[in-house]
Parts: sequence; structure tokens; C-alpha cells
Amino acid sequence: MAQLAARVHGSSSSYPSCAITPLSLAVGDGLRPTNSTVGLFSARARHPDVRLAARAARAGPGNRVILLTQLPAAEVTPELAAVVDEIVTLPRTVKDGFLATNSILAMGSAWLKAAGLDLPDRLPMLYAPMPPWPEEALRALVLYGPDQLAAAYDLEARLSETGLVDVQLADLRNMAHGRHVGLLNRATSTVLVTLGDPGVQPLVDKTVAVLPASLKVVDLSTTIPGPIGVLDTLVGCMRLTGEIGVSRGADPGQPRVSPSGRKLYHLPWARLASSPDGSRPARVKATAAGMVDRSQDDLDAWVEAWHRWRQSVSGRPVSAVVLDYDGTCVPTKSRTRPPALEVQQEIHRLLDHGVRIAFASGRGPSVIEELRRWIPKSFWDDVVVGIYNGGLLNPLAADVERGAAPEEDLAAAADLLREGLVGHGWELSARRWQVTVQRVGTEIADAGAAVAAILEPTLGARLKVVESGHSVDIVSRATSKRAVVDHLDVKVGEVLLIGDQGEVGGNDFELLSYSDLSLSVDRVSADRSRCWNLSEDGTAGPALLAKYLGAVQLRGRAGARFSWKQPAVRRTR
Repeated sequence: MAQLAARVHGSSSSYPSCAITPLSLAVGDGLRPTNSTVGLFSARARHPDVRLAARAARAGPGNRVILLTQLPAAEVTPELAAVVDEIVTLPRTVKDGFLATNSILAMGSAWLKAAGLDLPDRLPMLYAPMPPWPEEALRALVLYGPDQLAAAYDLEARLSETGLVDVQLADLRNMAHGRHVGLLNRATSTVLVTLGDPGVQPLVDKTVAVLPASLKVVDLSTTIPGPIGVLDTLVGCMRLTGEIGVSRGADPGQPRVSPSGRKLYHLPWARLASSPDGSRPARVKATAAGMVDRSQDDLDAWVEAWHRWRQSVSGRPVSAVVLDYDGTCVPTKSRTRPPALEVQQEIHRLLDHGVRIAFASGRGPSVIEELRRWIPKSFWDDVVVGIYNGGLLNPLAADVERGAAPEEDLAAAADLLREGLVGHGWELSARRWQVTVQRVGTEIADAGAAVAAILEPTLGARLKVVESGHSVDIVSRATSKRAVVDHLDVKVGEVLLIGDQGEVGGNDFELLSYSDLSLSVDRVSADRSRCWNLSEDGTAGPALLAKYLGAVQLRGRAGARFSWKQPAVRRTR
């Protein structure tokens, strides 16, 4: 499934994709993704390796981890849900057997549908006659075209896991580099299985034609081009496994699993996985600065900067806290719901003890309605809310006018964007203080670049483009979330600033660069003196915010002070 997903994502986007196992992600010196989206496919999301993979991925700076499962989000274990950013529930199937046939086809179909592909009513391989498997055949050499790698891996897994026959894989040209010798030496006990498609079928035919006519060949090539053809070939591989099982008098979907197999499934190998070593905040900064975070010299320099920053803010008085909302207090995907109870409790604790709380959001009046749902009314006059990225400031108790027409420059920007943005799916809304642009299926950074390219030549001197976790906002150059801090009329250095988009171009960059007492629950800038992400295990978003707020210690007459205690480091034996 991972091979198919990576292939489809890579071909339908401008971003490279690859499939990787949980072990390779968590152990050794292999691939360590940063600023990437990591998708975890697990039908029932119960295997312990899934949680280890999620933790390893979250430890990488800037990574987002998405769990794709057939379980509803509410049924995912709390331990796993805590280390993923999003849970996507795919269509559920009847209970699977040992080889997970139903769930793989259902998840594969859902992935292709999500990629915008039109699935046929029927796949030819479901009804194609399947040749009988020779009883004397003990081995299979699977020859595959470049687009059929996922099907080849699937067939190898099915035949190897069930022990029906020995399997080797080779692409169509790898066959020419020596595999033919082993094949012909064992021709009487080997079947050649070919996995082709319309793009490579001529090469499949030519390859088979030069081999001895006595060689047994099972052709599972599909007549459907592209990723849907891979789904068709997967069906053929599943049916072939069943045919081989029939020839052996075995049911591949219901093998006998030995006690050793169950022990292997639950084998505790977490201690081998990468453990927190106290350097993640430094690695996050190094990555933001464009440095290779595995360069020891670079990492040592950032670790030193990390320690200096901690010393400079340790015990700092906190008179107020200014918070971004979407992505910081609430997950971006569920921004219309109240924050998690732990976030609410921390904010209520600070309000109860006289610490001023303010919010700086890129949203409009809707965020005021959300805040009123969970902040006690007795505090509404004291809580300041800056909406439209600080363009309009009001106490939470004040109502805000909706639907005002945009000012002259913003109206001109909206007209330019309506005319200049190419393609379908762009959504644009223009308000008095801000123009907001969204496009489903487009990375925010890419959408921001497209918007900036259109506006910069004529309006760049008067307007600026900033990015949130879900939209691109255009505001006046004079508009800034810093206005929320200034409105509080307290020392800037005693205001704890927290957001999620702290990188240059992010809509929290100006806020989090205003003071050294600033933290990000996600992306950071390259400034060593501020905007740090303190998570050691990859915790992000509202869960990390709760920890930050918990570090504001209330000390009686001494007032509130920031006191961050880095979590204990777990060492590997």
C-alpha cells in the first residue's frame, strides 16, 4: 500500500515521495525526513510498530504525521493519537484474513479516488481466467514494469508470508543483468510471473520471446494504464496467491500462526529506536536555518545557542500571554471546535491569577464566537482579541461588524488575484482589513508564492502576504499581530508570545520575532535569540501549547514566571 501511495503522490504532485518501513524510519542512519508529511497506513492501527514510526517521524523537525486507517478517530488508541497530527478514516471493509486483502484494496481505491482518478465499475483482473499453477513449481521470478513495483512487492509479501513458493523480484531490464542465469538453471521448478501494463507491454513480450519456449509463464499484465492499472494488477496477484494455495491444498488467508510468530509480532524493540537526546530544539533551528542538522559542528553551535536562550529567559516575569489561535490553541483541521480540555484549563488558571491573555488570529469575527464558547464571561472585558492578523483589536466582550467592503488597496488586490490566479479551485474572500485566498489540494507555501508573484509588482510596497496553516492572507503593510502586544501596554519582554507559523512568511513571524520570550508549537525562524520550539519528542500544536502554558509558574507576590523544565532524556542501553 505504501508503495502505491508514494508512486501516486509523486506522479500527481511536484514533490518526491518514497515508501519506507517503520524500522528504517526509527533505527539506523537511513532516511530521516524533515519538513515533510509522513503518512502511516494501518487498517486497524494496533500494531506497536505504527506508534514507534509515528514517534520517529514526529521527532524530525517540521514533520506532519497523518494516520490513514479504517478505524474511526475515536477508536484509535490515545497513545497513538497523541503522536499524529491528523487521522484520516478510510472506507471500512469486512474483517480481513491473514493477508489483509480487503483492506488493501479498499485503502488503495480510496487513495486513488482522493488523487482525483476515476475508478472503473469493474477491474478486468477480477474476472480474467487464472492459469493453474504447476504443482512442481517451487519458485517464482516476478518481472515487473516500473509502474508495477507496488504489485510486485505485494505478490512477494503474499507468497513469502504464506510460504507457498520462494520468490525473487526483478524489473524488466534487471533481468538482463544476470537473473536469467539463475532462472534457466532452475527452469523446471520456476515460474516466470510478468507484471506489465500498456506502457511496457511491448518490452514484456520481447523479453518473454527470447526465453526458452518451455519456460512456464504466468502473465498478470493489466490492460489499464496508470495507477488504476496497478490496482488491477494487485487483484491479479491476490487471485494468483489463491490459485497457488489451491494447488498446495492450503488456505493462504488462514494459515497456522505459531507461538513464535505471535512473539515476533509483539517483539519489544522500542529501546533500539532513536531516543530523545536533548538536542531536538537545536535541530529544529538548524533545519530552519538551512543547515544539515547531522553536521556535528552546526549542531553543536545550535545546542550552545539553545542553552544560552534557555538561560536568558529562565525565571522571566510573565505579565501577559499572547496566543495565535488556529494551529496553536486548536488543530487547524478542527478549528471550529473548542480547544482540548488541558489547554482550556491552563488558560483559565492564568486568567484566575491575573495573567492577561490575548489572542492574535488571522481569522475574522468567527474566532470571537469560538472564544466565547469556552472563556468564562467574567473575563471577556479583560481578554483582547486581534482579528485579521491584528488589523482590528477589541475586547472579547465587543461585537464586530461583519461584511465590510475592503479598503482601496485590498480591493485592487482582490481584482488582480481574480484575474491572475490560474486554474480551478481558488477561493477568495475580501473584507475591510484582509483578503484571504485558499485552494484545496495546493500547499500553502505554493499558494503564497503564486499570490505574491501577482501582487508584488504593483502593490508590494503597500500590502504584504502572510501564510497560516490553511490560507494565504493579504493585509496592509501597517497591519501586524504585534499590535495586540502593544495594546496590552506592558513590557514587551514580559509578554509570552506563542504561535505556530514562526518562519519568515508565516503569519506568526512578526509576532514571534517581537521578543526573545517567544515560542512556536510548530515552525520556527532561524533567529537564535527567539521563536524556539521546545518539544523534545515531536509533540506539536495544542498539546505542546499546554506544556508551554504549564511552564508559567505562579509564585505569589513574585507573580508569574516562565520556568521550562526540559523533559528527562531517555537513553539507549
